[in-house]
Amino acid sequence: MKILKLTLLVMATSFLVSCQKEDNLDIVQIDDFESIDVLNDNTILGKQLENPYSVENMRKALAELKSSNALKSSFIDDDFEIETTHLYVRFLPKNEEELNLLKQDTLLHFYDYPLDYEIVSPGICYHDPTLPDTVITWQYTVVAPDYNFPTITHEILSELFLIEEKDEDSNLKSATVNIPFWDMLEDKALEITGNLDETNISGGVLKASKWRPAGRITANGRAIVGCKVKARRWFTTHRGYTNTEGRFSCDGQFRRDANYSVKWERNYWSIRSGTWGQAYYNGPKQRGDWNLDITGGASLRYAFIHQAAYDYFYRNPFNTQIPFEKKWFRSELKIGYYDKLGEDKAADFAKWRNWFTFPHIRIYKGQNSDASTTAIYATTIHELAHCAHWQKIVNAKGSNRISDFINAETKLKESWARGVQREFTTRFISSTYRPSYHGDYTAIVHSLLPLGYSLRQLEDALISASTMDEWKNNIKSKYENSNKSQLDNIFDRF
Repeated sequence: MKILKLTLLVMATSFLVSCQKEDNLDIVQIDDFESIDVLNDNTILGKQLENPYSVENMRKALAELKSSNALKSSFIDDDFEIETTHLYVRFLPKNEEELNLLKQDTLLHFYDYPLDYEIVSPGICYHDPTLPDTVITWQYTVVAPDYNFPTITHEILSELFLIEEKDEDSNLKSATVNIPFWDMLEDKALEITGNLDETNISGGVLKASKWRPAGRITANGRAIVGCKVKARRWFTTHRGYTNTEGRFSCDGQFRRDANYSVKWERNYWSIRSGTWGQAYYNGPKQRGDWNLDITGGASLRYAFIHQAAYDYFYRNPFNTQIPFEKKWFRSELKIGYYDKLGEDKAADFAKWRNWFTFPHIRIYKGQNSDASTTAIYATTIHELAHCAHWQKIVNAKGSNRISDFINAETKLKESWARGVQREFTTRFISSTYRPSYHGDYTAIVHSLLPLGYSLRQLEDALISASTMDEWKNNIKSKYENSNKSQLDNIFDRF
């Protein structure tokens, strides 16, 4: 046991890249929005609601409609019966490997909180209070009746009868029924379970047209690009992604109001609220567009951490290595944000966390409660650059992970990450951005680019380089450049 503890300590120390704090550089708010919010608390749930979509309650609703002679003969066949179309379930992954296994099914929408409870106060995360805060919380979703359950602890909470409210010209993937009939059946089920809150009812049919969830997401007036927005009503979820203007439109429609939320994750990464919990922005329950401008709190940091990750993975103009590649033992890069003061560092990256449940990257508020959004973005890019550096070495044939990254000169690793940080931040956030340079955090990348070398070329030269001199020699040997003679002078300055 002592040997194991010592080994883990050496691994943690060797793989840890810890970075100091950035200068504060604020971005400018560019326009005003209908909804301006600072959301910084946990989601608070109220009472459990009676489920109108359970097979049992749907059968009761159908019986009442038949007994009142409210159904037209053309709506359904005489022998029509309510059968299970979906299962409402929850999973309890015991580790990240099991959570990753669940997320491999990208058609499922997972929530950290139950879907049949009132949301008293929306928030940025939720953890089941009956579970220790050191374990992954229950994951709630809806699956098909023939779903092949993995060997993960799970419970079937309810058998459901659902019609997916897709576009009118799309094929229904649930029960095949007449739409007017479904509207009447749904209204009746909501009524008998005490969940019918609309007053615009005539003859048992809701006289409301369908609407498509849409809107715009910004942070401090800046469009947040590529974020996942969900609109959920009970067990049905429609999803959309923000474009370059921050606008989104979901892939389905509702008749009634829906719960909006942003889930800070994409295919390659997820943002954590600290070590364990998924980061959200749980918005309002409403009908119509959701226009949100996030102006403070942890949510503002989540937005710019997301933006940095999205730019690095999906909008990289420099054609450099992506920071993370999926493997059997890791399905996503985990980025943890710690919204607390007193930390003596801005962020860190540790590769050994692949084998544990901890975030690969940790971003801290640090000692400054007013750390700027530009600084958060730049710090995230810096840590992603360390991830990409490691991934580059791992992918290169004949490379030595120990010498080329783990034991490589700190100045080499930090100077490279600082250079990538500057290029991304000036390209996407502020053209006047200038990071601080001190000690091992040098401006050598910024000095090399004017010589005609691309960022990709400088990155490729990191392979088989554990020192600044080896990096310089690789650049010399790999590329013909009329300014090659200036390399020695530039490297000597740093």
